[in-house]
Parts: sequence; C-alpha cells; structure tokens
Amino acid sequence: MIHLFLALVLGQAPAINIPKDLTVKPGRLLKIEATSAGKVIRWANTSEDADLIVSESGRWAIFSSTVPGTYKVFAWTAAADTPSEASICAILVGDPNPQPNPPAPDDALRNAIKAIYGADGSAGKKAFKDSLQALWAEMAKKSSDIDIRTVGELFSIAKQSSLKILPPGALMALREKIAADIDSNLPTDPQAELTVELRTKAAMLFNRYADILGGLN
Repeated sequence: MIHLFLALVLGQAPAINIPKDLTVKPGRLLKIEATSAGKVIRWANTSEDADLIVSESGRWAIFSSTVPGTYKVFAWTAAADTPSEASICAILVGDPNPQPNPPAPDDALRNAIKAIYGADGSAGKKAFKDSLQALWAEMAKKSSDIDIRTVGELFSIAKQSSLKILPPGALMALREKIAADIDSNLPTDPQAELTVELRTKAAMLFNRYADILGGLN
C-alpha cells in the first residue's frame, strides 16, 4: 500500500510485472501471473491465433495457442488518471530445443476425421468442409465471450450456425465424430457455467477441430 500511496502523491502509476519470457507446448494452457500495487490490471493479446482469458481479479490470465510461434501479451495498470508502462511477456509456443525430424504425434482424432472425410463421396464436400472449419474457428473466439454464460448457450450457437451454413446430412459422420469428442471433453449439462478453465478448454478444442479440417484435401 505504501508504494501505491507514493504513486498517487507523485502522480505516477504503480509498476506492473509479468514474466518477460515463457514457453508452452502447442494446445497447452499457460497461466501468466501479474504483480502490481495497482487495483485494476488490464491485459491485451495481439494475435488472432492465440486465446487469452483473464481472471475476474485481473491478477492472472490463461494463454493458449495451437499454432507454433512467438506471441506477445501486454499488461498494464493505472493510478488516478496516470497509466503505467505496459509490461510485455513474449511466449514461445513450441519446443525451445526441437529435435531434427521429430516423429509425428499419434493423433487418433485427426486420423479418424481424415478417414471419415476420405470415405465421403458426396459432391461439394470440400465446400462443406471449409464452412465447417470456419465455424469452429469462429466458435473458438466465441468461447471467450462473457455474454455467453453456459455450455448450453455455447452449443446452441454452434448448432444454429451449422444449420445456416450446411445442408441437412452434409458431412454428418464427420460432424458426429466431432460431437462425440466434445461430449468426452466438455460437460454435457447445458446449465454448466462457462468458467475461465472451461472457456479455455473449449477454445483449445474448437481451434483443434478447425486445424484438423484445414489439413484435409
């Protein structure tokens, strides 16, 4: 409190600190903690390929991305009308010491979806697949929408969106496979509250579906 009092008297914003460099594997959750005497902490994520969900206290945030690369997250605070300098965290998504020619991971879901899609002989399946990919990419973003409060509300939006972009029966086996994966990873109770952890997990799953669909020819 002494540091905050001095900041107010001198017209200076209190300092804020987050880790400068962090590393996380693709698709994993990363908790970033901030320390500051300021009462309110704000965060910003600069990439559409990453998700950042901030806790209610603002003292920590959860970062996740399925796309390897380096990302930057910003955090800042203020005292009175004086904002602080932003603290920047550079996050490496991937292996900091990659081995040459690493073996491809055994991804049962990816292989199953690829097989289902390959066996589908319907006309226009690529256009349907592209629409489904766009839908899951959009649903990953909606997972962090605070106006969507329950699992049921989130699933309802996905269902209504699919009805608008896909004709009945299009890629049904593939869609059922994804639905089964969702049921095994997210609560089936439509009244379940979308906590920070569930929002992050949902975004990670939905981004994974979009990534798998994007790799289909």
